[in-house]
Amino acid sequence: MLKKQQGMGMVSWILSLSVLGLVFIFGLKLFPIYYDYFAVQDIVKDVAREYRGKKVGQIKLWKTIKKHLNVNDINYITPDNFKALTTKDGTELILKYDARTTYLWNIDLLVKLESRAK
Repeated sequence: MLKKQQGMGMVSWILSLSVLGLVFIFGLKLFPIYYDYFAVQDIVKDVAREYRGKKVGQIKLWKTIKKHLNVNDINYITPDNFKALTTKDGTELILKYDARTTYLWNIDLLVKLESRAK
């Protein structure tokens, strides 16, 4: 009489651990991108608060943001990603950018991010 198998077999364990490993690597690769994103959000809010109610040109705003980005070692955001819109409520700062990282071999992860502040 044969015994019924209880639990997972070796192949099931290997597949389960492989999937968990891929999810873990996915999280490790995305963590720095979102860590930088939250830093960028704070920078944009701080600069908007600093210049609230003042007339400042887009170049001066970008230089201030760039200074904060350099302190945080975020160097993949360019002036093309920055826009300052003047509205009746004041100036709105918009920073749209893409962050890319390698996932596995030739597979990349691309995250589109946007930070806004008034």
